Amino acid sequence: SLKREYSKGIFDVKKSAENIAHDIRTPLTVIKGYVDLLEEEDLSEEGKKCLEIIKGRTRYMKEMTDELFLSLSMKSRGVLSLFDIDAKSVLEEALVSFYNEFKKKGMTPSIITPNDKVILKADSKALYRVYSNIISNALKYGEGEFNVQMDEKGNTIFSNYAPNMDSVEANKLLDRYYTISDAKASSGIGLSISNEILQEMGGELKVRLDNKRLYISIIYKT
Repeated sequence: SLKREYSKGIFDVKKSAENIAHDIRTPLTVIKGYVDLLEEEDLSEEGKKCLEIIKGRTRYMKEMTDELFLSLSMKSRGVLSLFDIDAKSVLEEALVSFYNEFKKKGMTPSIITPNDKVILKADSKALYRVYSNIISNALKYGEGEFNVQMDEKGNTIFSNYAPNMDSVEANKLLDRYYTISDAKASSGIGLSISNEILQEMGGELKVRLDNKRLYISIIYKT
């Protein structure tokens, strides 16, 4: 029947996604192992620079693989598991998970949220991934203070000083295959898939750069 064929198609897509992810992750793990070994060697300054580039590109490939796998998995399921959840607690959990990274970079989070719970119909794991992607993006390109402000409807504005970003780069951050990259950081696909996830939950991402300050906003349509 058509229903059986549709179910089989979903299974095939999911299985293909799992196979592709495994095929890519295995060599990446091997590369990372050799990179870790090289870090223990007495390298020249030029060798150290090259190693940093390799580390950055390997990390980038892993992020790309994880995000593509998430996207394929989401599409194979068809829909997310939407329940009434407290978005404020999910946001707080995501922020706490980056505590050490904020400390290492010397960035100070300033967080404003409602006193009460912020109930949204959403997939808690998917929403956590969205918040984490945005915070990770801020850590890569931001400096100084990192501001987060959530209202009672769940609309949230993340902002940070991004001195090395221009308006052209900011406007392309939601493009799936556009990346800003150097030896240490790269981005593009994470925010793109975050936007896809939010659209499944009735929201969307907005990005703007104003006076060297990057604003990434989560806006819900209802």
